[in-house]
Amino acid sequence: EKYFPKRNHYLHDLLKIPRDQKLIALVGVFARWKGQREFILAANIALRKLQNHHFLLVGGQIYDTLGEKGFVQELHSLV
Repeated sequence: EKYFPKRNHYLHDLLKIPRDQKLIALVGVFARWKGQREFILAANIALRKLQNHHFLLVGGQIYDTLGEKGFVQELHSLV
């Protein structure tokens, strides 16, 4: 069990994703320089070939700067 722990399916179950399908996530504070936009664009390309995969962004925006305003809405639009 130390070297081969049981796989945790908590997110699969929570999101109602079949356990045999891959879940790829990016976790972090939403900021333009952190790569969430690029993650969404890459997921779009990957999903053309990887049908049983799911992509998930986890986090939120904490920066209240002029450069970060509207970023979450931009991510939603890309999705």
